[in-house]
Order: sequence, then C-alpha cells, then structure tokens
Amino acid sequence: MPRSCVVSIRLGTLGVAVKRLRQLRFILVANSKKQSGDVEAYVEGGVRRLGDRVRSLRVERGLSQEALARMLTAVGRPFHQTTVAKLEKGARPTSVEELYLLALIFETDVPSLFTTDPEVEVQSRLARLAGEAARLAGELADRQRHTESLQSEYEQVVARYNQLLQELSPSTREGLQRDG
Repeated sequence: MPRSCVVSIRLGTLGVAVKRLRQLRFILVANSKKQSGDVEAYVEGGVRRLGDRVRSLRVERGLSQEALARMLTAVGRPFHQTTVAKLEKGARPTSVEELYLLALIFETDVPSLFTTDPEVEVQSRLARLAGEAARLAGELADRQRHTESLQSEYEQVVARYNQLLQELSPSTREGLQRDG
C-alpha cells in the first residue's frame, strides 16, 4: 500500500473532521447553486476548476502530462497523455475513482481538487501532517517501549553473567576476564 494511502487511512479524528466539514461545505454550495437554477454552469465551473487544479498540482510537482498518465496507469487506471490534457481542459468527465486516485497521487483530498484557495490547501496539508505526526508519535512510543524492554533484558543478562562469574573459582574467573 502506498505510504500516502496509509497516512490517509490513519488520519486522526481532527483530520477526519476537517475533511467531513469540507465535504459538507461542498454539498451546501452545490445545493445553493441547484436552487438558483444554475446547475449546468456550476458543474461546468467545477470541471474547469478541477482541470485547472490538476494542471497546477502537476506543474507544481514538475510532472509532465505523460508522467501523470503513467502514474495513474500504475495505480490501476489506464490513462494516456491525451486523457490528462482533456481532463485539464475540462473536456472530459472524471469518475469518482479517478478523483480519489488524483487526490492520492497529489497527496491531497478530493475537495481540495476543486479549489485554488490557498487556505483550503494549507488546511488539507495541516490535516495530513497531523495524521502523520500522530502515526509517528505512536511509532516512537512503540520503539521506546521496545528499547526499555531490551534494556531490561540486557540488565538481566548482565546480572546473570556476573552471578555465574562469581560461582567460578578465582583462577577460572581471572582467565575469563583476561580472555575477553
């Protein structure tokens, strides 16, 4: 499983809450647009924003359209450079699966693919970093417990060694200490 996927899966409560709030905000905006009768323009705007955002994220990471197509293909969604170009122009519908794969590749969440608002991107990055920090803190605690366990085991072995050493005759003990 890719590392970014593991991080996404292990997001802490804060990260999940932030993500859900963004999704609810997206739904509320969509509903308000629907009520005003501007659904088609709203959808077209979303498709354009998605294309612009994918292009921006791709360029920001120094990827060509061909490289992005190869990455999408590698994670299970066959893409060609021309498909990426159409997506970026807003000339191609995008499936939910493709949205999630793009979010995975760009290490962001799906709602962030539809906005160029720097604050939303920073919030998304903060949520990802909070999840990563929580994972690392857990791993550090596990390693500290393991280190303490090894330290205790080491001290027991040294104590048993010294105890056995005391049971030897003085001449044998001196010979062992000389040899190593």
